[in-house]
Amino acid sequence: MARRLQHFYAEAETALEFEPRHFQQMAGLVCYYDTRHWVYLRLSRDEELGKTLNLLACDAGRYDEPLGREVGVGEAARVYLKVRFERETFRFFYALDGQRWQPVGPAFDSGKLSDDYCNGLSFTGTFIGLCAQDLSGARLHADFDCFTYRGLG
Repeated sequence: MARRLQHFYAEAETALEFEPRHFQQMAGLVCYYDTRHWVYLRLSRDEELGKTLNLLACDAGRYDEPLGREVGVGEAARVYLKVRFERETFRFFYALDGQRWQPVGPAFDSGKLSDDYCNGLSFTGTFIGLCAQDLSGARLHADFDCFTYRGLG
């Protein structure tokens, strides 16, 4: 599920309950233009750290993990995820209580999710969405409690 970004300054937020069993199971919040241009804050599992967050990014088809290392979240039953757009940049945050937000990773260039950067003529614009994958084939589900989008003044 995704919705179009409609403001230069905006936030989108969700609450996620997800119990991944291994690294091939992930769910989270994505900023998406097309299959070659996106940034994804995902919850998954690391064999040593347990449940973790990481940023996955694709810029013109080039895959990257800009954090360099996973962020452990313990065995939290619910993880809150947020993205904030501030005109030229956007940045992800997480909270375990829905109140004390922690930044995750760097600020990203908003222009890299635009028609101008992505070879134009696609006319999609930037989308913010919820996504879940189970690459193991076990069909593990993720529960998203809510999705809130708001333009900021």
